[in-house]
Amino acid sequence: MRIYLIPEILRRLLLFCGMAAAILTIATDIVAGLCTNNYHFLSQSANLLSAARAPTRPYVLPLNLTANVLMIAFSLGLWFSPHPHWAMRVTAGLILASALLSSVAAAFFPIHPELSYKDYPNNINVIVMGVGVLCFFLAIIFSVIGHNNWFRYFSIGLLVLFLLEDIIATRGTQPSLGGSPGPLVGLQERTMIYGEMFWMALQALLLL
Repeated sequence: MRIYLIPEILRRLLLFCGMAAAILTIATDIVAGLCTNNYHFLSQSANLLSAARAPTRPYVLPLNLTANVLMIAFSLGLWFSPHPHWAMRVTAGLILASALLSSVAAAFFPIHPELSYKDYPNNINVIVMGVGVLCFFLAIIFSVIGHNNWFRYFSIGLLVLFLLEDIIATRGTQPSLGGSPGPLVGLQERTMIYGEMFWMALQALLLL
């Protein structure tokens, strides 16, 4: 018999927030990119859409923060799910940390395109956002440990895709903390962002 620490309807609602966060994140990126003149999805960073003084920041930032709040709600639903493996709670904690760090980086240390990535506040953005990405990457790794079904192999495949895409997209650039922006930085970021969101939505659907 399953024993829930929170009402079942609340747990399902929290898990559904993971799917809502994924849809909102991807839709915001696509719409904002299409509304920006001369914006190239493959070669320009997704961070530019919420950069300081970017025309899209006034609506991209609130939508991204809303998506992060939904991710936090999903992490709580995952934490309280009746999953027998401890690794799933670690996964939930890492997703929560990733959402919080991404929010801090976007809200308080936005990218300034006119500055180098080594200059303040861009260097803080790279560090905080980089740690947030690492947390989500580790969340996927722990989900591999926690799941014992097809989702385990999907997660492994996604990790391999991220690794191969990172090698291809940054080929010919100098390595640096947070990754050196290469000619396909937009493709690299969106492979990870969309992949992570799809992973989260699938996990939410699996546990509903």
